[in-house]
Amino acid sequence: CKFGISIMKNNQQQSSIVNIASRSGVIATPNLAAYSSTKAAIRNYSKAVAIYCAQKGYPIRCNTVSPAAIDTDMWNHYKEDSNIFNAFLTSLPLKRMGTAQEVANAVLYLASDESLYTTGSEIIVDGGVLSVCGNSPK
Repeated sequence: CKFGISIMKNNQQQSSIVNIASRSGVIATPNLAAYSSTKAAIRNYSKAVAIYCAQKGYPIRCNTVSPAAIDTDMWNHYKEDSNIFNAFLTSLPLKRMGTAQEVANAVLYLASDESLYTTGSEIIVDGGVLSVCGNSPK
């Protein structure tokens, strides 16, 4: 953000910073205190950056995308036990994990002119996970 703001603050057109946090920054994850804490910090930091840029009159918006249960390599160790992994999938509201493309679509929206009045906000891409649970599979 520091270096991005210094480059974008003199732009004639609106600019956008999109930071990636996690649902673990919204709800603590057992055994991942450091990860959860840093993701929570990203969420709050992005809001501070958004307000800073607005108060300075910079043409920069700053928002956050917080994914959860996205099918990436990060989840491979859970897939080793198909019973546990299938039980996890069944527990998800949409009964499937999200895709990287679905996260990218949220980022694209926040980076586009379609979101010109959106700053200091957050899009949670979790298929409803935060609506019903907060923990990853055991």
